Amino acid sequence: MQLLDEDAGDLDAFNPGRGDAALHAADQLLVKAGMASRPRRFGSQKTELLFPRVNRESAQYAYLCELVARALQSENAQVRDRLAGRQSAQFDPLFHPAGVPLPGGVEQADVGHRVSDLIALYRAERTALHGEESTERKYRLLFAVMEEVIGADLPVRSIKRQHCIEVLTFLKAFPPNKVKRKKLRDLSLRGAVEYAQAHNLPGLAPNTVGGYMQNFAAILRWAERADFGVKAVVVQGLVERGDPQVKRRGFEADELKKLFGALRVFRENVPSRFWVPALSAYTGARAGEICQLHASDVIEVNGVPCLNLSVFDAKGVRAADKRLKTSSSERIVPLHKTLVDAGFLRFAQKQKDGERLFPELEPGTKGSYSHGFSKWFGRFKRGVGFHERSLVFHSFRHGFRDACRRAEIPEETALALGGWAAINQATRYGDRAAVPVLERAVQKIEYGDFDLTAFQSGDDPPAAR
Repeated sequence: MQLLDEDAGDLDAFNPGRGDAALHAADQLLVKAGMASRPRRFGSQKTELLFPRVNRESAQYAYLCELVARALQSENAQVRDRLAGRQSAQFDPLFHPAGVPLPGGVEQADVGHRVSDLIALYRAERTALHGEESTERKYRLLFAVMEEVIGADLPVRSIKRQHCIEVLTFLKAFPPNKVKRKKLRDLSLRGAVEYAQAHNLPGLAPNTVGGYMQNFAAILRWAERADFGVKAVVVQGLVERGDPQVKRRGFEADELKKLFGALRVFRENVPSRFWVPALSAYTGARAGEICQLHASDVIEVNGVPCLNLSVFDAKGVRAADKRLKTSSSERIVPLHKTLVDAGFLRFAQKQKDGERLFPELEPGTKGSYSHGFSKWFGRFKRGVGFHERSLVFHSFRHGFRDACRRAEIPEETALALGGWAAINQATRYGDRAAVPVLERAVQKIEYGDFDLTAFQSGDDPPAAR
């Protein structure tokens, strides 16, 4: 019993993921599972016991250690009961979903996994696949609402459609930016909803609620696949999307003249502020795709200058600082002759190999290099007189799509140029062999009497100006 007390003390100090017993057990589980392993060396001596080659600072390893410690704590409590001739310890439902007999012969209900277990397991898997930042950003509020509304101890198999409706109703009434509001930040979730209702504060936007309900449906589908006894159909039909409040449009020719007339002053000192909009106008690329470009992404294919919009570098190695929205977003886009005549290639050639094309852009909190740029552009366009909500940076992409239609560019070619391929029609355009087809198409793009070459800097040669 004394040894059990010592073990229990070690596990209580785990807190979490750092107890020696839990770490050792987790290591041996990984070894038995077949993970690459090696013995430890102490000078010229090495142990006979193998230890896994694993990143001990990773969230996945920490979570495994938490699960192992939880299992060992449960086992310790059961062994202590057997030695003492009693049955006072509850079995952990995470490891004993079928239930166990309680004192007096009363059977514990066959509850299986509870909502708290579902949240813990789903969070761990999603964190391992998509990272902690993404998981917390998309699911933190939803997890909290599930525990608040459904109840952390509710068996997952007992989730009914009424519970889903209650989650939906709660999200609709939940005030946005709770942590930033002084009168709300210290309130519980339910307290914040009650305060918002009492003071007629608006709830979350319909699209935000719809996004959370989509994530809720994803959790239930995951639980269904894991055989937790719940059917994801209980949430079917509850995922809502509000009607768009603004219909975006592309910039007209006169608006482009006004915009680039004001952007010209940035060409030398802050070149991203001129070239990112220009590239978007003539390639249809998103701000995020352009802002993350490396200097080596300006390439030449059979004599045609192009942008290589890819997460891989010239050697085929994935770049850690680049991401794309979808798989169809990866593409090679020939440069419009207007961009070349306006001096883009001369600018690109001045940048150092191995570095980013626009090194002045810093990544935002979510790792996107377009984060700060997009905020700046919003302020800038309002400053020069564009106050319409329908005109944003994405309007360049809308305008490019409209220009493709005006030029009567075939649909699948236009999809390939902009990375819009939704039905795999344009996947065959992803290699370099398609560049001649795309090059002929992109040169047809025009915006009326707008001419980017009219907005040169003083350092450009006379021929270019």
